[in-house]
Amino acid sequence: MYNFFKKKLTEDKKNGLLHSTFRNNSELNQLYTELQNLFDLSQVSTQQRRTTSLQVAHPKLAKLRECVVEHFQTFERTKTKPTDQTRVIIFSEKRDSVREITELLEQDQPLVKPMSFIGQATSHAAGRMLISR
Repeated sequence: MYNFFKKKLTEDKKNGLLHSTFRNNSELNQLYTELQNLFDLSQVSTQQRRTTSLQVAHPKLAKLRECVVEHFQTFERTKTKPTDQTRVIIFSEKRDSVREITELLEQDQPLVKPMSFIGQATSHAAGRMLISR
């Protein structure tokens, strides 16, 4: 919901009537501000992000974080050589979900070092890209 509002209020200026309706409705603005305070960590520094608890928008994200952290903690306890490494790949269909998952896992650094790869895009603005050939 937050990403929908964010797009309508900040990026979607092609439809002037819709954009002005969102801007002029105080209830929508108040809801957007509350959602922004809960879910948007883009204005927060990396150090603050690590110490700030991000609100989890869906129970699946909480379970995902739990599984990933448990995987890395188990690996750290059981690895035999200091040079041993492990990795996790998480696939997601939606670009917004990729950003949300990355922000969520950034809270567990240095144990988890999230990196997002977004493929098959037409714009380089979304992040690092992998293009399959």
